[in-house]
Parts: sequence; C-alpha cells; structure tokens
Amino acid sequence: MERIFKIKMKTDRVPQSQYPSERRYSASIVIGLSVVYMQLFLFSILMGTLLVHKMTVQNSSNLTYQNETELNLNPTNNITKMLRSPPFNDTESIAMADLYETMDNNFKEVSQSLQNLQNVIDDQNVSNIINISILMCAGCYIMAIGFAVASVTGIFAWKQWYIDHNIKFFFLASAISVITAAIGLLLSLITCIILNFDYDSYVYETSKSPITFSLAMNIVILSTVGVIWSFLASKIAYVGVRSSYPDDIVFNRGGRCVEVSVEHKGNKSGIVFPPDILEHFPSGDKLTKYLPKKENGNLPKAESTLEYQQRVNKFLSEVPDTNK
Repeated sequence: MERIFKIKMKTDRVPQSQYPSERRYSASIVIGLSVVYMQLFLFSILMGTLLVHKMTVQNSSNLTYQNETELNLNPTNNITKMLRSPPFNDTESIAMADLYETMDNNFKEVSQSLQNLQNVIDDQNVSNIINISILMCAGCYIMAIGFAVASVTGIFAWKQWYIDHNIKFFFLASAISVITAAIGLLLSLITCIILNFDYDSYVYETSKSPITFSLAMNIVILSTVGVIWSFLASKIAYVGVRSSYPDDIVFNRGGRCVEVSVEHKGNKSGIVFPPDILEHFPSGDKLTKYLPKKENGNLPKAESTLEYQQRVNKFLSEVPDTNK
C-alpha cells in the first residue's frame, strides 16, 4: 500500500521576478488604499454638509413655528380682533374687558409655569449642555481631513516609491486617520444613544435634534469603515517602513533615479571564486586539534618514485591466475 504525502512550501518571492516598485512594498496596493481614502473623504464632506443644512433648516423652522404660536395664543391679539368686530353696548363691553383681563392673567401664569418646567427639562437634557450636533459635524470634517491627508500621502508613496520618507509619511497619515475616524465613531455612537431623534424631518413641533436616525446610522457606518480601513492601511505601510530593498536595487546619489543592478552582493568585482569543498567536511574529532598534525593532512603520504614502482610490482604479482 502506497502513501502519498503532499508537502506545501511557502517561500518569499524572488526579487528579480518582480517590478522594482513592488519589492519593498506594493505600490499598486498603496494607490488602491489612496483611492478608497479619497472616497471616504468625499462621503465625510457630504455628511458634514448635510448636518449643517439640517441645523439651518431646523433653526428657521423653529423660529417660524414660535412666531405663529405666540401670535395665535396671545390674548391681546384676540382682544384686538374682538374690538374690530361689530360694537357692543356699555354693559357688554365692560363684561368682555373683564373677561379678557382675567384670561390674560391666567395665560401669563400658565406661560410662566410652562417656562419653568421647560427650564428644568432643559437643565437635565445633555444635548442642551453639550451641542452634540455641532460636535458630530466637527467630527465629520475632522475625519475628512484625516482621509484627505492619507490619500495625498498614499499618492506620493505610489508615484515616488523610490523615496524612503514617502511610505513613512503614509504610515503616519494612516495612523492619524485611525484616531480621527475613532473620534467620529465615538461621537456618532453618543448621538445614537443620547439624542431624541427627529424621525420626521419637516415637523418641528418640539425641540429635537436636527440629526435624523438614518443620517446618524450612515455616519456610524462611515466612521466604522474608516477605522477598519485606516488600521489596514497602517499595517501595510508599517511593513513597508520596516522592509528594505533587495541587493539588486541601486540608487543614484540624488535619490530620485533608480535602476536594477546586474551585479549581486559579493560579486561586484566580476571575479568568481570557487568554493572550498574541503571546508564543508568535518575535520574529525574535537581532540584532533590537540594531537600532532599529519604531514599532508587527510591526503596520502608523499612517496618517491622507487617506492611507487615497488608498490605497483607488488600489486601485479598478486594478480590471480585465471587458467587454473
């Protein structure tokens, strides 16, 4: 019965079979990371702009609603409307004036009570102590800055791969992008937990956050993808920073021109030295260095021509006879 074994070996790629731009780190992978960074930058700018637009629309809508409410509930306006109606006699006018005065006093008391209650609620509302909407908008723009810097440095690392500090700058920009994306993720999670979302974007009957639930979830997803992508880019860039070029890469003094060298390390003079085969074999026991050395080492002893002739004749005389 035969047994078949499959042995898989994993070895590094031969540098001579790769492009020079792919030997220290892959420039094509870096440009791919930069393109995704640019897309994340555009999405971050879009989310921040939507937040600013919604905050502006909410402020104008709240002012319009407040003015309409005060105009409808103010007893003075009602009195003015009644006075413009057909005239009453003296008794009815006095009674109506007393009634409106009583209503005005009651309205002021109720308004004061509601205002006190609203102040207590506002003191307990975290969104009024810290404007989470503005912080979240700032987080989007901070993420956009981190993504933009990482994208630009990645383009330089792809285009000028032969300059060492380009990949270092890309690594630093990716690390900063991890921090900015984490800040945006933290602010978006706080928004989803604390704020009272306005699920209807066009009704502002109560004081709610201008951030809708769908917008907050989009920002959460964007910041999460930014953290993961920035961490991946940082890891790839760190490998590129730590690795070095193979021996067949030669740079000019300016550092901007690169060529592939046909000379290998240790062979720049063009002289090929044969290997010393005897050095690959053990010389014997460890105690041999303390014993007297042989005349010719491991080679046969030197002999004269006479000794050699005697040894040959002796060998020939010992040849057996085949006729017997």
